[in-house]
Amino acid sequence: MTRPRFAPGLLLLVSACLVAGPLAAEPAWRMLKTPRYTVLSQLQENSTRAWAADFDQFIDSIGGSLMNINPALLPPLTVVLMARSKDFDPYKPPRPNGKVAKNIEGYFYRTDGWGVIGLAEHADNEETRRTIFHESVHWLMSADRSPQPRWFSEGIAELFSTFSPHFDKVDWGHPMEYHVLLLRQAGLMPMKDFLAQDNSVFDRDDHTGQYYAQSWALMHFLLVSGHPERREKLLRYIASYRTKSADESFKDAFGGDYAALQKELKDYVDQPRMGYMITPRKPAAPQGEITAAPPLLVELALGRLALSSADKALAGRHADRALEMSPSEPAGHEIKAYIALRDDARELAQAEAERALSAGSRDPEMFILDGDALGTRDAADAGAQARRRVEMYENAINLSPHILETYERLAGALLAVDKPTDEDAKFLEVGRRLFPQQGFIQIGLAQVAYRQGRHDDALRQIDKALASDMLGGQRNVGLSLHDYWIGEILQEQVHEFMSKRQYAEARAALDRGEAQLFDDDRKRYVRELRQSVELQELVQQADTAARGKNPAAARPLFEKLLARSDLPSDLRQYAQRALESLKRAK
Repeated sequence: MTRPRFAPGLLLLVSACLVAGPLAAEPAWRMLKTPRYTVLSQLQENSTRAWAADFDQFIDSIGGSLMNINPALLPPLTVVLMARSKDFDPYKPPRPNGKVAKNIEGYFYRTDGWGVIGLAEHADNEETRRTIFHESVHWLMSADRSPQPRWFSEGIAELFSTFSPHFDKVDWGHPMEYHVLLLRQAGLMPMKDFLAQDNSVFDRDDHTGQYYAQSWALMHFLLVSGHPERREKLLRYIASYRTKSADESFKDAFGGDYAALQKELKDYVDQPRMGYMITPRKPAAPQGEITAAPPLLVELALGRLALSSADKALAGRHADRALEMSPSEPAGHEIKAYIALRDDARELAQAEAERALSAGSRDPEMFILDGDALGTRDAADAGAQARRRVEMYENAINLSPHILETYERLAGALLAVDKPTDEDAKFLEVGRRLFPQQGFIQIGLAQVAYRQGRHDDALRQIDKALASDMLGGQRNVGLSLHDYWIGEILQEQVHEFMSKRQYAEARAALDRGEAQLFDDDRKRYVRELRQSVELQELVQQADTAARGKNPAAARPLFEKLLARSDLPSDLRQYAQRALESLKRAK
């Protein structure tokens, strides 16, 4: 299941920006809408604008370095600025021991469909600021729907997590000592394996910290080392990766010499000093009018912020108030669905997701929940329900195309669809490009090919999938499909050969099929089918000899038939009568 990514942290752009003037007992909420995010603030107008100006510098610095950011494709982000620390206290997340994290004064809560940053007054903690900047980079990069190497997305997020604005300049890419020390002590991961890693690296405990450190180091080496030609190689790699594999992209950009890059990066990490980037501040982005914040938007933003609160009932209270204000508001049901997911109440989450979708939700998690629910319900028209389930997952992919689990769900759902389309295959192809090492997506593509009659292509694809690294349950699905298809293909081939009395060809097909099978029971069935072919061939030969009035040839054939232990009783009686008739004829 797609889980929200919670990043407890603190964001300080300019510490003084978060110091409000004289406050009333209940500070009023103001709203500043920008093309890329919305600010709901209890601060004075000048402090709110100053905060937004610095956050715009952060966004523009990333965009100016490597990517063009299309605001229309960004998941909605709301920034909540609270004027008093005590107002932020109820939203603080719990520590692993269940106690409230009292030293947390801000954090970033991000799902695949939206994000919310919450900040308290006087936020000035460096570590948590870096965490929020890291998550903000991922939020920005989610607007790019093309495939991105995982080391690139994690490396650039770490690189810009050290962003710091000043009066006339900004700086980023500061050396991160803990990454450097880890790499000096543990060494570098082999470069070829490192560059080929996708999301699956985060399912393991052995290399996660090392992977983050090496991602940061490689991006620092390529962007901050003062060698423009390295940046050009990075850009060539990213461009090539949109359509090619990691290995092919490396050859296009770096010439294919992994050992040379490994040595250069090691030397870079081992050097005594590293620099960082200083650039002039960008021209200030235009800011709109600051208005009174609509109470509904405030309730929804605080409800989303409260999803990670130690007070588990807080998000629900905000969602209830939002739905009282606007019963048709989908976000209220979305929050309730996330609450239910947090509490492992999956059926309740699915019910709230259905209500949210009925109200017009565009949250990808709601489509995923509805697709999962369809997979557990009985239906009078199972085919139509299977197709609708596929459409739910494809809707989720359209809204958020970088989530592995959605592609795996789609691949599983297509197993129940009799007539998958070329459009279904296109969705899976996107997933295959994003996650080339995930074999279950390849199994989905094989299923589409098989249902469309491209049997040889299907078998090639499923063989490729089975050669990859898959979870046990997924592998078992692939093995079962593979053997089922081999069985179906064999039945068609044998039936055609037998109708033409091409017994040798039928036996050869069965021998090839048995060699391809994995399951012992299916192999046993093929051997029994082969015996049946041999038996039918022998019956046909004996019958032909008898009808041709060639008793010398017919008698040994009928005797051979009668010697078989697998001869059915009706054929045994026929052979005995024929043999007796041949003996009398003699």
